Amino acid sequence: MILNFKYTRDEYVESRRNYLFMNKTIKKLDLVLIGLLILFTLYLFINNGFSTLTIVLLILLFIILAILMILYIFQPGMFYDKIDKFKQQYYLEFKDDKILFKTDDISSELEWNFYEALWENDDFFYIIHSKEMYTLIPKRVFNNEMEMIEFKELFMKYNDKKIYKKFK
Repeated sequence: MILNFKYTRDEYVESRRNYLFMNKTIKKLDLVLIGLLILFTLYLFINNGFSTLTIVLLILLFIILAILMILYIFQPGMFYDKIDKFKQQYYLEFKDDKILFKTDDISSELEWNFYEALWENDDFFYIIHSKEMYTLIPKRVFNNEMEMIEFKELFMKYNDKKIYKKFK
């Protein structure tokens, strides 16, 4: 099976944002706790005005929200803009014993066991190498559903770890 594609900026940004939740860099519980912290800070402000605790909580909220904004809103687009490999044409050939991976700058042969896991959501496959390293494959590049099934079967057949996760 051969896949030939190029990422769009919007596609890469979406995939990176999804990955932040998938690998639990950002958890839904974190967002709930931030919401509760905002409500608690508002409650303190309404009842006590600018007390020391309210000011400390406002500073803490500012720092947390700034980190989340950088990670989720700004960083994915900055990565795409600064790293040239994301704008190159990708050529991937999946064989029984290896994966051929080519771009303008890279040409390599990888064994299936190089990767730790295969993650999937509605739009992408993430072939995971380590916590922050993965190969992204947009589902749009497959010709049909059968090719996607064949790809998953190849991964499961030749990867000793056989870790597969489907995300919504």
